[in-house]
Amino acid sequence: MNRHWQKIQAIAQLKLHMIIHNLSISFIPAFSMLMVYLLRLIIHDQSTAADAASAMGGAYLLSFGLLFNTVMGGIMMCSGPLAEEKEKHTLRVLMTASVSGLDFFIGSALPVLVIIG
Repeated sequence: MNRHWQKIQAIAQLKLHMIIHNLSISFIPAFSMLMVYLLRLIIHDQSTAADAASAMGGAYLLSFGLLFNTVMGGIMMCSGPLAEEKEKHTLRVLMTASVSGLDFFIGSALPVLVIIG
């Protein structure tokens, strides 16, 4: 069990390093906040009175920001490092090594879940 945990930890550290150093992936949380801010400005301009529509707009913006960050961030944080490994041919090395598919999956998903969650 300890040996599997070491493999998972090594893969997770590699994936975290790849996520942090890839600007297009690490910009997603900031981009989602920027989108929410811009949509807030648009909705605020559309609603002139402080009524139920503006309260609904706040709930809509909160859910939009969370979903955008979770879905887009999760997809890009999982697929970006995988594509980078495939381009650099390091994925083939992992496939021929003693790393099982479950270890690779857990090691790849762990940093994404920590960042998003």
